[in-house]
Amino acid sequence: MSRLMNAEQHNQLMLLRGNMAASVLANDAEATQRSMGMVQGYLLGLYAASEIDFGDLQALEDEVMGGMTFLMNARKAGNAH
Repeated sequence: MSRLMNAEQHNQLMLLRGNMAASVLANDAEATQRSMGMVQGYLLGLYAASEIDFGDLQALEDEVMGGMTFLMNARKAGNAH
């Protein structure tokens, strides 16, 4: 059964995602990796605490990481020209 995140958990995830986006835009590989680990750790913590189920964990991780992959690719494409 899927459990929904509460507003506080969602806000925290969005802050972590915003930090990751800022590090991607700053082209800071170390900060990007650290931010990715923080997002993954946060989601795993929610899963371990039974706040979200495994399907939610995968979907949220895919959404956040997919957005960052898009941002990194867009940045690379913009620098290629």
